[in-house]
Amino acid sequence: MNRMQHNKSSLFLMELIIAILFFAISGAVCVRLFVNAHLLSNRSINVNNTCLWSQNVSEIFYSCRGDISKIATYYSENSIIKASENDPKNHSTLILFFDKDWEIINYPANDSDLQNEAFYEVILRVSKKNAADVYSDTAYSGKLDGTAVLGEISILEVLDKNLIYEYPDENTDGVISTSIIDYYIGKGDIS
Repeated sequence: MNRMQHNKSSLFLMELIIAILFFAISGAVCVRLFVNAHLLSNRSINVNNTCLWSQNVSEIFYSCRGDISKIATYYSENSIIKASENDPKNHSTLILFFDKDWEIINYPANDSDLQNEAFYEVILRVSKKNAADVYSDTAYSGKLDGTAVLGEISILEVLDKNLIYEYPDENTDGVISTSIIDYYIGKGDIS
């Protein structure tokens, strides 16, 4: 009789171990699903904010007719304008920095504060070009003379607190999106 009771308790212990193992595996799967959902949510927030800021900068670019000094007035103390003196294409660059919640950061007096706060950058590079070159691969090819302003927008994630102050090339890590916009000025000097 004691042996019968021992077999029942062994069977009960085995069922209990299997139930605990099942719940442990189910819990691990659920935790993994929640982590993946959180990461996916963060990625979608970044994509939404990337689209929002790309559109924002594009609309201001069009309303200011590509004039980077006028574009900067919309962002006042939040932006940096860099003119490339050594660049033969004479690009000007507007840079905006954002915190982890995509709130725009006022440009501080020293870069160490900015390195600690900045999680994202929006870089707009503007250059005046010959309209025939800008529209050479479109239906307007050969039909437009004069000047066009070309704007290139790049949105980056700041990695390892390395801030980028020039428009990145395609090999730069952390680039979330890039887009190109243009504004046709018309006949006149391209300088």
